[in-house]
Amino acid sequence: YISPQKIETLLGQDPLIEQVVTIGDNRKYVAALVVPATEALQVFARENGISFNETAELLENEQVLALYKSRIDDLQNVLAEHEKVKQFALLNKPFSIENNTLTSTLKTKRRVIYKLYDDLIEGLY
Repeated sequence: YISPQKIETLLGQDPLIEQVVTIGDNRKYVAALVVPATEALQVFARENGISFNETAELLENEQVLALYKSRIDDLQNVLAEHEKVKQFALLNKPFSIENNTLTSTLKTKRRVIYKLYDDLIEGLY
């Protein structure tokens, strides 16, 4: 058993991460859907000479993916091995009440998110 809130709170401390939802129930390892902090990501890209027209382009950039992997790995050094996120995907759209992925109290609707991103999640495994 792994507490998703513990991992999500830990990863959510990073200024480059806006939102995160972990997946691990009945899976071989923990994975995560990460919504980047768009403004901070764009600043990183400009400072590192990464050209882009839209934020969506950055989410597939090897330098950006390596940055997020490194930051996620660093944050997880306090977790047990079985609690650590092994794979992740960067999402272009934040979770929100409007897209039905957050409740009115701003809690994530895990089942809705899992269904909405089913193909992406399966690709992480």
